[in-house]
Amino acid sequence: MTINHFYPELPVAKFNSRRTLIYTWKSSRRSIEALRDEVGGADKKKARKKGEATILSKEDEADLVRWICELRDEGVPVTATMLRLQAHEVAKAAGVAPFKASWCWQHHFKARHRLSLRCKTRQGQIRPPDLLETAQKFAEEVKQKAAEIGATRIYNADQTDTS
Repeated sequence: MTINHFYPELPVAKFNSRRTLIYTWKSSRRSIEALRDEVGGADKKKARKKGEATILSKEDEADLVRWICELRDEGVPVTATMLRLQAHEVAKAAGVAPFKASWCWQHHFKARHRLSLRCKTRQGQIRPPDLLETAQKFAEEVKQKAAEIGATRIYNADQTDTS
């Protein structure tokens, strides 16, 4: 009855596999509900324990977190490349051969340890010491050129009148 209600277009050949799946859900109801009640558990598709499927051990990851914290204390911004290279060194020291420290691994590592790697950015340029003199010289050149060609109106690049 339930299968026909929720899957009305299901072919007869797939009926048994769907029935088996529903019985599996029914038998693991308590573990599914326990997973759902965890923080962020309602969004999970698979039930993996913390630390499972990670290549580095918890101790190695703790060393990486300590390394990041030490650099931050010294005021050094940690980049994704720095994290990847340090993770490779830690994996090599631990004897973990096929370790890539991919973007996905880094993303999940940062999520597991509640880290974000933000680098300081600087916008703008350092003004040259002779800026005022250069600006005045340029203004004189513009006035001279305007007089030379007989221009009565001077516009900015955005076409606003400056005269």
